[in-house]
Amino acid sequence: MEELASVKLYNARISTQKARLLADKVRGKLVYDALNILSFYNKKAAIIIKKILKYAIYNVETKNINIDILYISTIYINRSVFIKRSYARAKGRTDRLMKPSCNIIVKLRLIKDQLYGSKSQSYWN
Repeated sequence: MEELASVKLYNARISTQKARLLADKVRGKLVYDALNILSFYNKKAAIIIKKILKYAIYNVETKNINIDILYISTIYINRSVFIKRSYARAKGRTDRLMKPSCNIIVKLRLIKDQLYGSKSQSYWN
Protein backbone atom coordinates (compact mmCIF):
# COMPACT_ATOMS: atom_id res chain seq x y z
CA MET A 1 0.00 0.00 0.00
CA GLU A 2 1.19 3.48 -0.69
CA GLU A 3 1.90 6.24 1.75
CA LEU A 4 -1.05 7.95 3.41
CA ALA A 5 0.74 11.23 3.91
CA SER A 6 3.86 12.76 2.46
CA VAL A 7 5.16 16.11 3.71
CA LYS A 8 8.15 17.95 2.28
CA LEU A 9 10.06 20.88 3.69
CA TYR A 10 12.57 22.53 1.42
CA ASN A 11 15.53 24.72 2.48
CA ALA A 12 15.26 24.15 6.23
CA ARG A 13 18.02 26.20 7.87
CA ILE A 14 19.89 23.37 9.56
CA SER A 15 22.75 21.18 8.42
CA THR A 16 21.98 17.71 7.11
CA GLN A 17 24.28 16.03 9.62
CA LYS A 18 22.46 17.55 12.60
CA ALA A 19 19.03 16.73 11.18
CA ARG A 20 19.97 13.14 10.31
CA LEU A 21 20.95 12.44 13.91
CA LEU A 22 17.33 12.83 14.99
CA ALA A 23 15.81 11.40 11.82
CA ASP A 24 17.57 8.11 12.54
CA LYS A 25 16.01 8.05 16.03
CA VAL A 26 12.41 8.21 14.75
CA ARG A 27 12.63 6.26 11.48
CA GLY A 28 10.30 3.24 11.60
CA LYS A 29 8.62 4.27 14.88
CA LEU A 30 4.94 4.77 15.55
CA VAL A 31 3.81 8.36 15.14
CA TYR A 32 3.02 8.97 18.82
CA ASP A 33 6.28 7.33 19.90
CA ALA A 34 8.19 9.56 17.49
CA LEU A 35 6.47 12.69 18.82
CA ASN A 36 7.29 11.59 22.36
CA ILE A 37 10.95 10.99 21.48
CA LEU A 38 11.29 14.35 19.72
CA SER A 39 9.69 16.28 22.59
CA PHE A 40 12.56 15.33 24.92
CA TYR A 41 15.38 16.53 22.66
CA ASN A 42 16.56 20.09 23.15
CA LYS A 43 17.72 20.58 19.56
CA LYS A 44 16.65 22.73 16.65
CA ALA A 45 16.26 19.67 14.41
CA ALA A 46 13.80 18.14 16.87
CA ILE A 47 11.53 21.17 16.62
CA ILE A 48 11.62 21.16 12.81
CA ILE A 49 11.01 17.41 12.42
CA LYS A 50 8.24 17.53 15.03
CA LYS A 51 6.42 20.26 13.07
CA ILE A 52 6.70 18.31 9.84
CA LEU A 53 5.39 15.19 11.56
CA LYS A 54 2.41 17.12 12.93
CA TYR A 55 1.59 18.42 9.43
CA ALA A 56 1.62 14.84 8.16
CA ILE A 57 -0.72 13.83 10.99
CA TYR A 58 -3.12 16.66 10.10
CA ASN A 59 -3.15 15.45 6.48
CA VAL A 60 -4.10 11.93 7.58
CA GLU A 61 -6.79 13.21 9.96
CA THR A 62 -8.63 14.76 7.02
CA LYS A 63 -9.00 11.24 5.57
CA ASN A 64 -10.68 9.98 8.79
CA ILE A 65 -7.99 7.39 9.55
CA ASN A 66 -7.01 6.35 13.08
CA ILE A 67 -3.62 7.84 13.90
CA ASP A 68 -2.72 5.12 16.41
CA ILE A 69 -1.93 2.68 13.59
CA LEU A 70 0.47 4.94 11.67
CA TYR A 71 4.25 4.72 11.56
CA ILE A 72 7.00 6.67 9.83
CA SER A 73 7.84 4.58 6.78
CA THR A 74 10.51 6.86 5.35
CA ILE A 75 12.22 10.06 6.37
CA TYR A 76 14.80 11.63 4.09
CA ILE A 77 17.24 14.40 4.90
CA ASN A 78 18.92 15.67 1.73
CA ARG A 79 21.39 18.49 1.26
CA SER A 80 20.06 21.70 -0.23
CA VAL A 81 21.57 25.04 -1.17
CA PHE A 82 24.19 26.89 0.87
CA ILE A 83 23.77 30.52 1.80
CA LYS A 84 27.15 32.09 1.10
CA ARG A 85 28.37 34.99 3.20
CA SER A 86 31.77 36.62 3.51
CA TYR A 87 33.37 38.39 6.42
CA ALA A 88 36.42 40.61 6.73
CA ARG A 89 39.81 39.30 7.82
CA ALA A 90 43.20 40.91 8.34
CA LYS A 91 45.16 42.62 5.53
CA GLY A 92 42.05 43.33 3.45
CA ARG A 93 41.13 39.70 2.86
CA THR A 94 37.76 38.03 3.22
CA ASP A 95 36.74 34.54 4.27
CA ARG A 96 33.72 32.55 3.18
CA LEU A 97 30.98 31.56 5.58
CA MET A 98 28.80 28.72 4.28
CA LYS A 99 25.38 28.40 5.92
CA PRO A 100 23.89 24.98 5.04
CA SER A 101 20.26 24.05 4.55
CA CYS A 102 18.49 20.75 3.90
CA ASN A 103 15.33 19.21 2.46
CA ILE A 104 13.26 17.02 4.78
CA ILE A 105 10.71 14.50 3.46
CA VAL A 106 8.46 12.44 5.79
CA LYS A 107 6.10 9.66 4.65
CA LEU A 108 3.56 7.82 6.82
CA ARG A 109 2.01 4.37 6.36
CA LEU A 110 -0.41 2.10 8.17
CA ILE A 111 1.14 -0.34 10.65
CA LYS A 112 -0.57 -3.37 9.05
CA ASP A 113 1.50 -2.81 5.90
CA GLN A 114 4.62 -3.28 7.98
CA LEU A 115 3.30 -6.47 9.60
CA TYR A 116 1.70 -8.27 6.63
CA GLY A 117 3.48 -6.78 3.64
CA SER A 118 2.12 -4.48 0.98
CA LYS A 119 -1.05 -6.54 0.36
CA SER A 120 -3.98 -5.95 2.65
CA GLN A 121 -4.39 -9.55 3.80
CA SER A 122 -5.28 -10.91 7.17
CA TYR A 123 -3.02 -12.98 9.39
CA TRP A 124 -5.05 -16.20 8.98
CA ASN A 125 -5.31 -16.22 5.16
